[in-house]
Order: sequence, then structure tokens, then C-alpha cells
Amino acid sequence: MRNWNLVKASVAGILCWAFLGTGLLATPTASAQEFIDEDTTPDLPEVPRVKREKIHDTNLLLIVVDGLRADHLGTYGYDRPTSPAIDALAKEGVVFERAYMAAANPIPALTSLLTSTWSCEHGMLNAKSQLARARFPITQRYHEAGLNPLLLTSSVYSYAVPPIGRAFKETVVGAPINGQSVDDVLTKQAQRPFLLMIHKTETSVPHLSAPEHTAGFKDVPQAVRDELAARLAQLAPKKKAGGRSDESDDKTPATGLEDIAAECVELYDSSVRLVDDHVASIIAALKEQGEWDNTLVVLTSDHGFGLGEHGEWYRGDGPYDELIHVPLIIRFPQSKFAGKRVSETVCQTDLLPTLNAALKLKGATANYNVRGRDLMPLVKGQELPGADDFMVTTIRMNPRKLITPAQRARGHVSVVAFYGPWKGIWHREPGTLELYNLDDDPGEQNDVAESNPELTLAMKAFARLWRADCSDKAPMRIRQRPQMKRLNR
Repeated sequence: MRNWNLVKASVAGILCWAFLGTGLLATPTASAQEFIDEDTTPDLPEVPRVKREKIHDTNLLLIVVDGLRADHLGTYGYDRPTSPAIDALAKEGVVFERAYMAAANPIPALTSLLTSTWSCEHGMLNAKSQLARARFPITQRYHEAGLNPLLLTSSVYSYAVPPIGRAFKETVVGAPINGQSVDDVLTKQAQRPFLLMIHKTETSVPHLSAPEHTAGFKDVPQAVRDELAARLAQLAPKKKAGGRSDESDDKTPATGLEDIAAECVELYDSSVRLVDDHVASIIAALKEQGEWDNTLVVLTSDHGFGLGEHGEWYRGDGPYDELIHVPLIIRFPQSKFAGKRVSETVCQTDLLPTLNAALKLKGATANYNVRGRDLMPLVKGQELPGADDFMVTTIRMNPRKLITPAQRARGHVSVVAFYGPWKGIWHREPGTLELYNLDDDPGEQNDVAESNPELTLAMKAFARLWRADCSDKAPMRIRQRPQMKRLNR
């Protein structure tokens, strides 16, 4: 039970931060001189050039499953047979029970995952964006540390924008991605150790990818799939010609897909089982190649999947758990720490510094300009410094300002903050905060902000100042982009 006197005091404390100028984001630890870009990040500390650290004997497999909900996996408590292989992987590794994506849309979320920075500073809001210099993704960092970077993807668009994709030595685009794909690329690319990133998309389009028949799930006729595809097109946010949103046009159906919700669940769960079968074959291929024991495996997602819980279907951009709570499973070489479950709230920005620690990369180059936390203390059963503080997990930004009924209520910028089991969602334009106790209300159906005024005020102040601090940390070139200027108003 938390000390509520601290909550009361935090209101004054948070407001004091604004006057003292103390940053709420993690500060850069150090940087190699060659990384300093005086045109974009002049405030980064200058340090002497350092010798690059090398990874000699550990492979890294990063599996990102597009649209995979944590609560539709057995290891997260789901009671349908969607994920036997992933569940087995979880038993060999560490399960983070409350992991959240750092942004409410795929491209900024993927970029935050790979760079350990926030979308309000890295600037990758869509496929046409350019990543801010001095924001180095995992691929580039680990390529320089000696890993052979390889990419297998069902959809290249998320990684096609440099420098996210440019560090890969080989990129294979196509579907399905399974054990045969992994065996082929590892046979062709013999250099070891490797960094193999796999991006799977079946769960983001279940009406297209779910098999006609999956044992344990109900079949969904093709006619229903076709109707679903047509109705999803109607659910898309409306906009005028030229890309500007039409704020006077409210044609988006509010009823969604409730009448075929059961079919949507069947298709989604069937697509999860398809991904799980592929994961099983990928693991089998690594074992056949003799690489399994010395491979560190990460399985996560770039976003969840809406099944109508808050009126949103498929991807959406809502700040609720069905869309932003994602699986995070880390299986260490030799299955070290097998069976460990971490209940503390974590963010995907924490992945890079955690991998650095696991791979024993502690120098200035490895941890240059990261915002996340090293989670290895939690893996080892230790306390994490600052665990009782307010923390931000997710920022939602709607750069094109497309209009849906939900966006009218939320505005275009939202910040998700946690304090223990309490989840606050601050919406900047209306200036409102939704508050949920996830222990009592995991479905986020009962907003208790009015009955908890002190905590609500503290979370509002914290989220508002965090958002301002994040914008201040962004390079000037990013802040001057039209999309960012509109969102920062």
C-alpha cells in the first residue's frame, strides 16, 4: 500500500520541477564525440572518443509481432489454445506482465522500441518521417558491436526509412516467415554472432491471414471475411482531399463491428495460433542450426488490437490496454532466469538498456542517449530505483489530426502515466485525465478521477510537464517540422 501523503506532496513537488527546470526524461549518460551533431542536439555532453565494445558469443533474436495482444496469450492468462509455443518460450525466459508500447501508433512505437527514445523527440511519426540524427537504433548499435544484422519481415514499410533499415546486412521481405526462412538466411549469412530481427504481421490483418480452418477455433466463412474488410474501410478516419481532416464531417460509424464481434475474435485468435506455429518452427530451426543455447530471444509487439472494448476495432490509436499493453518475453542464453515473472510496469523504451546490460555493453557508445531503464535488477529479483515514482509509458500523437468520435473527446495528444496500479490518461487539448485502478478494473471501464482528486491533480501536473520536457529535448530540426509544430501548439 502506497503512502498517500506522498501523493499529496507530489502535487507541490511536481509543480516545483517546472520552476527548477529539472528534466523529467532520463538524461544522456555519455556519447562518443563522433556521434555529436551540433546542428540537432547541441546540449548533449561531449566526451572523448571511446573504444567500441564487442559482442563475441551471443546471438540476438528480436521477434516483433504486429498487433499481438498480451491478454490473448496463454502465458498472460488467456484460456484458449492460441500460443503453446510462445507459452513454452515464456517458461524458458522472463515474462514482463505489464509491458507497454511507448507510442500509440506502429511506426513511432517501433522507433521508440529500437532507439529507447520517445516519439516527441525522435520525430518518426509516419513512414515519410526521417529519424533524428543522434537517435541510434539497436540495429546500428549492435552492428558496430559485432553482430551480423539480418531482417525477415512481412511488411518492409516500417523499416524502410533510414536509418532504421539501413544497418541490416540482408533484408528478406515476404510471407510467411517461419523456420524455413530462418534456416535459409542463417545458412546464407554464415557470420556469427548475428542479430536477427523478425517482423510478423499476421495478427494485424486476421481477416486476411487466419487459416480457413484452425483446430480449436470456429471457422469463419469467406463471406464474413469479405464483409469485415469492406466495413473496416468504412471505419477509417475521414479526411478531405489533400490530406486535411474534415472536422465538420462525422461520418465514421460509431457502432463499429459489434454484430460480428464473435467472428472477429475467432479470426484474431486463429491468426495468433498461426504466428505461434511459426514461432515454434523458428525455434526448431535455431536448434537445428546449433544456435539456440547461445541466443538471447526477445518476443514483443508494436501495438495491441482493438476488439471493440472502447469502441475501437483493429489497430486504432486509443490509450487503453487492449491497444498499448503488449507482451514482452526475454529468453536468456542457456535459459538463465527461466520462469521469472516481473509484475512491475515497464515500457518498451527499457528494452535497449536492458539488452545492453545482458550483453555486457556498459560503455558510452552502447548507452548513448537512451531514455529507458535497465530492467536487469528486476530480472534478478532486486528492486529498481525509482519504482515508486510516477512514470510515463506511452505518448499518443495524431499528427494528421484525423477525426473519429473518440479523437474528438481525446484531442490529438495524450500521455499515459502510472503510479503503482493507477493508470492515468491525460488528454492535452481538453485538459482532462482519465484514471483507472487496474487491480480493480483491468478493463478500464470505471473512470475514478473525480473520486480521487489529489491523485488526479498530481498525475495531470506530471503528464503536462513530462510532455513539455519531451518537446524541449527534441532536436530543433525535429521541432520545426510542420507536423511537430502543430502537435506542440
